[in-house]
Amino acid sequence: MADPMIGITTDVQEGDMTNATVNFKKFKAQYIKVSKMVPQWQGYWDINLVNKLGADLKKNNVTAVFQDVGAIGQGCSKCHSNEMPQVWAKYYWKDFDTVNVSTPEGNLSWTDAMTKYLDGAYSGTGSNIREGKQQDALNSSILFESMMSNFKQACNNCHKTPRYYFVSDDVMANVTQMKNVIQAGNLANAETIREQLGEDVCFRCHVLHMPAQFMKAKMEK
Repeated sequence: MADPMIGITTDVQEGDMTNATVNFKKFKAQYIKVSKMVPQWQGYWDINLVNKLGADLKKNNVTAVFQDVGAIGQGCSKCHSNEMPQVWAKYYWKDFDTVNVSTPEGNLSWTDAMTKYLDGAYSGTGSNIREGKQQDALNSSILFESMMSNFKQACNNCHKTPRYYFVSDDVMANVTQMKNVIQAGNLANAETIREQLGEDVCFRCHVLHMPAQFMKAKMEK
């Protein structure tokens, strides 16, 4: 539906009213078809506006054509903002609990692996640093490094392109650096690295992924 709609304005800008009319006919047919697909969304559609667009095209009224397309677009935008997030979450978002992650006790669901091992290792590193327990902090950081690598592999269940955020090479290098700094005995610097990882990696990954996951979970109940 979007292609012929934008095609109308493109052709009008080019002075090609013939093809603008061809695109209008395609758009109108698709508009009518799509408007019947979800009865609950009838309030978003306005066939009178579409008919007005057709009439203004016949008159070669360029100013009115752009006004009509803008008005129709407002209805599209309202539907998108109200309905698209839930639809995408329900039908296009993969449930994290269907993704398995390798852990020291075998494969666990994403949520269980995150809570028990990744977050546990991250928080454990911080607790041991604050308590001055270098060896325990090192053990936690080694587990954290291992789990980050395992989660990076698990990301491939949804993502088919290289990851440039959250588990990218620079992030993994910082995780290793934290471990090495702990091993060298500089716990204060290690804590600085850990906190930065929490802010730039953990938190931002959660901001991006968790809203859709929560929405999907609620809609599946």
